[in-house]
Amino acid sequence: MRNAGYPAADLAPVCMVNKAPLVMMTPPASGLRTVADVLAHARAENGQMPYGTTGMGTTPHPSMVMWARRRGGPEPHHLPRPGRRDGGLPAGQRPHHERPPFLGPRQRAARHRRAVAERLPDFPDTPTMREAGFPIEMSIWHGLFAPAATPTQTIARFEAACERAVRAPAVIQGHERIQTPVVHLNAREFGAAVARDVETMRRVIEENGLRQAE
Repeated sequence: MRNAGYPAADLAPVCMVNKAPLVMMTPPASGLRTVADVLAHARAENGQMPYGTTGMGTTPHPSMVMWARRRGGPEPHHLPRPGRRDGGLPAGQRPHHERPPFLGPRQRAARHRRAVAERLPDFPDTPTMREAGFPIEMSIWHGLFAPAATPTQTIARFEAACERAVRAPAVIQGHERIQTPVVHLNAREFGAAVARDVETMRRVIEENGLRQAE
């Protein structure tokens, strides 16, 4: 959105609490087993290969756009599925009878699909995008922010509370249930990570004309 109502500069990072890697998956019947398979199929389809994500503008969407630019071809046909955590398409609703790849967060519900991009404990033999020749490292994280004008001592107090919270057994167990790793960054580290992501997304959005109607 050109005007989301606030810029990142309006927010003061407090801490990151978790970080989930993105995974590219394909249905077993598709025959696509590696990033190279997906790449070959995308080239053969000349940009018409459909792919699903959790929605327009969600992190998986610009990630796939970045991948398309890295491989030197048109972006595959985006089929956003907001509200569907696995981004999948219902049976019988795949254009041209395709079985699209999906880019989204690692989660238990998607295990019936083959991960082809992110090396994880669940898929120890599956290479990362970087190992497959694409230096793309995108993830979905959650963190705490305060208004930019919040006093430094207040930020420090919340920062310390956040560090204690992410070590609590209940928080760790809750994240294990949703298969989202607890990743803690303090205010300074989190601020640097946010700044990098803001710049990455700004560049991807501007270079590819990714704008949502307002």
